[in-house]
Amino acid sequence: MADSRGEGPDPAWQEAFFAGLTLDVWRAAVDEERLAAECDFIADALDLDAEATLLDVPCGEGRHAVELARRGYRPTGLDLSEACLARARAAAEDDPEIEEPPAFLRRDMRDLQGLGPFAGACCLGNAFGYFDAAGCRDFLAAVAGTLAPGAGFLLHSGMIAESLLPNYEPELSLEVGGFRMDCRNDYDVLAGRLDTHYRLTRGARVEERLGHHWIFTLRELAGMLAEAGFEAPQAFAEIDGSPFEVGDPQLYLLCRKA
Repeated sequence: MADSRGEGPDPAWQEAFFAGLTLDVWRAAVDEERLAAECDFIADALDLDAEATLLDVPCGEGRHAVELARRGYRPTGLDLSEACLARARAAAEDDPEIEEPPAFLRRDMRDLQGLGPFAGACCLGNAFGYFDAAGCRDFLAAVAGTLAPGAGFLLHSGMIAESLLPNYEPELSLEVGGFRMDCRNDYDVLAGRLDTHYRLTRGARVEERLGHHWIFTLRELAGMLAEAGFEAPQAFAEIDGSPFEVGDPQLYLLCRKA
């Protein structure tokens, strides 16, 4: 693995990361009750009218987009993983409660040209920070370009500096749904990047992955949003609206396009 003094990590690391056991582990960790509550929060925070259009980027296997479509909204989901998109499309097509299935498109999350205008957008999970500062600015500018004036944008992450660093662990292990995930973290302080080696196990099957996250402070992220054309954000620690504080394990950041 290259450090901040040499050649950086593979910029296309995501294409190999989201496959196989990675997706199986993420799927096993889904909490349907939590999913429904998050969709309540999305619709309320973004102030979505009935049948409002919505951008979900990246959408993964489409869990939020499918649930929102079930409620009558019209989401568009974007992701780079064709495996994720195939499952998202199948889930929407097989759901009898969905009258109009979401559009699921294979796109780099920085390439949103020709989409919109949407009444709202969301970026959920830990997808923000997959790129360096320039790439993250490109992403936020692309999102802003898809939104109608005054439309809301909801960004969720557990990888903001104020969340990650107070709780930093060089190694950790998790077990969920018959899977084991062993993680070895290496935080490059000069690059401002977390490199994580994952070892995923189920029975005799073992797969290894390397993931990267560029880490920004909340102040830096707010500055990026302002540059992209968003108004000052609100920061929440939970979907109940509690304010974000240093050490909270996750952040929900809500802002609107100016």
